[in-house]
Amino acid sequence: MQQGPEALPKFVNPPRDWNNDAEISFIRRLAPKVKWPEAIDLESRTAPAAGETS
Repeated sequence: MQQGPEALPKFVNPPRDWNNDAEISFIRRLAPKVKWPEAIDLESRTAPAAGETS
């Protein structure tokens, strides 16, 4: 850790970037858009109230 990220070994074959892959992007455009129920969508986009824990 003292040497920083430069000390990490270099990849012979870098890992695939699945977010920028042309084939995956094409398939995602064909996939149906997920529509979550309103209550679940709201819960997933909001933070817990102050003092609320699970």
